[in-house]
Amino acid sequence: MFEVTLRDGGRVIGESWGSGPGLVLVQRSLSVRADYAPLGAALAGRYTLHVYDRRGHGDSTPRGAYLSLRQEVDDLQAVLRETGSAAVLAHSSGALAALELARRQELAGLALYDPGVSLDGSIPYDWVPELLAAVKARDDARAMAIISRGFGRPAWMAPLPLWVRLALVRVFLQSGRGRMFRTQLDAGTSELLQVIAHDRRPETYAAIHAPLLLAVGSTSHGHYLATAELLHAAVPGSRLSIVEESRSSQQGVPPGLLLPLLEFLDGCHLPRAATAD
Repeated sequence: MFEVTLRDGGRVIGESWGSGPGLVLVQRSLSVRADYAPLGAALAGRYTLHVYDRRGHGDSTPRGAYLSLRQEVDDLQAVLRETGSAAVLAHSSGALAALELARRQELAGLALYDPGVSLDGSIPYDWVPELLAAVKARDDARAMAIISRGFGRPAWMAPLPLWVRLALVRVFLQSGRGRMFRTQLDAGTSELLQVIAHDRRPETYAAIHAPLLLAVGSTSHGHYLATAELLHAAVPGSRLSIVEESRSSQQGVPPGLLLPLLEFLDGCHLPRAATAD
């Protein structure tokens, strides 16, 4: 485990798996670092995966009422310095801070899985007012059901009407993981609003010089593929990969990501750094 003190006095807590050149993972909303332990174990023989809980996740500092994108980028930079890493893997909403960082400093490699950024309105958010009303009313079950419908996760629930989702979510929220989701609902909503507020033109990222892998799950919502295709067209030399998903999951990343990720990382020739304790 490692701890990084941030510029404003906050802290983020992280975990490291493996040995070899370092790779920092920026997690998705409604997740904790332990979700990525299987990926860390799979990479362990060749790379060190450093996963930190973003503010509002796990044991890290609460996110607060407002967290700027600049602060998210600063937090990522701090973790890169602490771990001596030169490459980033970002999942879903974590891609926004990773892309912003790559615009500002050179990275040895940047991989995005289901990039949760909005380009020219590529992510539909007509359902967000309904979500905000549920969050304000502290109707956690309804809020989670709306999020599930909005992002099409898990895929097997996609055809179900909202009332069926709501019944299933009420049962889920009684579980240990469901209780964790409840504690992160405010942070997850804040992260979503941040993505909406930073809808950009694809050309905004054209100046990124880092090798870029854009991976999208085969059962992921269509807006992830639309976003990845826009980035692929805008960033010269980027590569696009469709990742087969053997099962629906709200946790971590699918095993199918491992092969394209390893091929990408091997081609980046990452510098070796000491593993964090």
